[in-house]
Amino acid sequence: MYTPLSNHTVVVAVRWLTLAVTALLLIWQQRPVSAWLAMAVLSTLALSMTIVMQTVARWTVRYPALIAIDVLIAAGVVSWSSPWGSPFYPYMIAVLVLPALVSGWRGGVLAGMLFSSLVATLQYMVSGMPIVDPQASWDQLVVVYAMPTLLGAAMPSIVHGLQRAFARPKPQPSPLVLPPLHNLSELFRDSLPDRRRVSGGASGQSATSVAPRIEELRIALYTPLVDEDTLMAQLTLLADRFEQHALIATRVVVLGRPQPVQSVHLPLVRRVVIEALLNVEQHAQAQSVSLMVRFDQRSVTIMVQDDGQGLPATGIQRAGLHSLRALMYRCSEVGGRLEVFDNVSSGVAVRLILPLVAQDVL
Repeated sequence: MYTPLSNHTVVVAVRWLTLAVTALLLIWQQRPVSAWLAMAVLSTLALSMTIVMQTVARWTVRYPALIAIDVLIAAGVVSWSSPWGSPFYPYMIAVLVLPALVSGWRGGVLAGMLFSSLVATLQYMVSGMPIVDPQASWDQLVVVYAMPTLLGAAMPSIVHGLQRAFARPKPQPSPLVLPPLHNLSELFRDSLPDRRRVSGGASGQSATSVAPRIEELRIALYTPLVDEDTLMAQLTLLADRFEQHALIATRVVVLGRPQPVQSVHLPLVRRVVIEALLNVEQHAQAQSVSLMVRFDQRSVTIMVQDDGQGLPATGIQRAGLHSLRALMYRCSEVGGRLEVFDNVSSGVAVRLILPLVAQDVL
């Protein structure tokens, strides 16, 4: 089993790779010192983003307009260095990755169109050059105006292909080595529960101990979050913690324009997502998890989907889902709805629907 590269790794790796290609083009074109100063500025920016990549991604999900700053910087450098033969064009690829991961192909297309528009506007305002150079060939026009949008549309597929191509092997648990059986009676005496500890006529079933890795994951997910003011901040941090501890590729998908969620609902959403992720790690045998958030006009839908083995024949009555069954009643009390069902292809989906307005009842 293999775990795909995380989104943060892809964003940082592509940025440094495009900077390396840009440096080679600067050497090949024998650009002056001023071009290398611009290269130093971009490298400093890339280094800063590498250090605080998770924070940048979290703020970008919360405020997508921040992506325009990165696009503006890239367009400014390209316009300054003559867009018809700029060595900084490879850096344009780097600024399309993050919007494509945050908003899918739509985000990539919008970022590409914004880049082309800014390049045309800046070169006309700063240097007075025509938006379309009469001496430019058709391939130069395609590179300047059409290629950014086309790359932005294809960027989600390119990123997912890179994640699968450079997936790292998922560590397998070491086999359990049992000690030799010297005295069978002592083994059963030590393993059976003491009946004096069973309370008031219980059936005598011993509680199974939770595996250490599951307990570590539970502690990590339930650790108080530093930034708890928005729904997307909570979900992004939970996805990061789950991916780091469970070694299962996890991505957050946002549909619609993010809107404020009632503060009384945030603890409930966090509890549902945590229990769903714990069940994925404990029962699903999944290789990837998708955490989808969809904002409608009057409600928000949070769905946790995996590509694992799906529900058993008993459905949600499985013992491992008792926490989610209990949360169904809590969700109904606040006007929401919690559903657990099999995916069409494979795996299990846990869907939570909550009203954005207090008086809405689903």
